[in-house]
Amino acid sequence: MNHHYVVLSLIVVLFTTTGCFDGTTEPEPGKTPDLGSPAKTLNTVETAINEGNIELLSLCLSDDFHFYFNSDDIGDTVDGYEIPASWNNNEFIQAFGNVFDNAYSVTVTIGYDDVGEPNETDVEFSADNVLLYFVVFIGETDAYLAEGFINLKFIKDTAGDNVEWLISDWYDETTTVTTFGYVLAYFY
Repeated sequence: MNHHYVVLSLIVVLFTTTGCFDGTTEPEPGKTPDLGSPAKTLNTVETAINEGNIELLSLCLSDDFHFYFNSDDIGDTVDGYEIPASWNNNEFIQAFGNVFDNAYSVTVTIGYDDVGEPNETDVEFSADNVLLYFVVFIGETDAYLAEGFINLKFIKDTAGDNVEWLISDWYDETTTVTTFGYVLAYFY
């Protein structure tokens, strides 16, 4: 797959950004995110990415989380890094930490409204064909754009005081211009 960054028009730049991305933000003390449904978890992921909040993002992932790259990316090389089949939790978080530290701006939209709800007795839940729109500016006008679908698996965590739905598996099926995983690998 031929990957390259996109020079977006000024109208898109103005629409998706309002200035420089100021890196990571700290979570609000004492505030716990609502992860009570898969849709709420994805809403929290969207907020965490748009705010550059690595701690909030990591709260949405299970300990045994895996990110699976688009099959078209596996084996490709980006800046000397060969893209593997998957990353574990730590590798995914490290990549996003690097995005937050080094990108000019980051914008994500996740179609969590159409995810659906698990049954009360379910301990796992799958959400397929969830729309993802991801733009990472690497300068004022140069950006990577990934758009398409992701497939997700959630597990029900009842260990704490509240039921939480954590992402256990994330499958990148994005296909336009470049993929979500390729953009993350660029920053890894």
